[in-house]
Amino acid sequence: MNKPRMLQRLDELKISVSIEDDRIRLCPASRVPQALADEIRQNKSYLLAYLRGHSQGQVHDEAGQEELLEIELQVQLEGHVLLWSTVLEDFVAFYRTADDVSKIPPGFVSYSTSELWKLFGERNDSMSAKTLKRINEAKKAGAVVVDVREEHS
Repeated sequence: MNKPRMLQRLDELKISVSIEDDRIRLCPASRVPQALADEIRQNKSYLLAYLRGHSQGQVHDEAGQEELLEIELQVQLEGHVLLWSTVLEDFVAFYRTADDVSKIPPGFVSYSTSELWKLFGERNDSMSAKTLKRINEAKKAGAVVVDVREEHS
């Protein structure tokens, strides 16, 4: 998974990030733009979890959950996220509210954040590509994800 956008921006500004107790330490703090500092404050819990996971070597085991958290965070900040899915070989969008759906360009298959967690949450981390493609085709036809169970062949 890629670093969260906030951490990428800090890297670009040559600002180091560390954790002290339950605080995120930025050095030198004087170089952090106010808008970025506000964004970091608003997303402190997520960033602490992300940074702790990386510092404890849990990246591989929790990459799927971290990706979900990153997508959900971006959706909460921006209203929607547009992605190309290599598994689905299709454009997908994740959205926050029904109002945000209207901002998604034509050609994207839209999923709510609730559907995102139902499809890719802890219980479904090994769902086959075939099953995901079937669900995506159903979404194109207007279906809603309410429950997900892996196919038994």
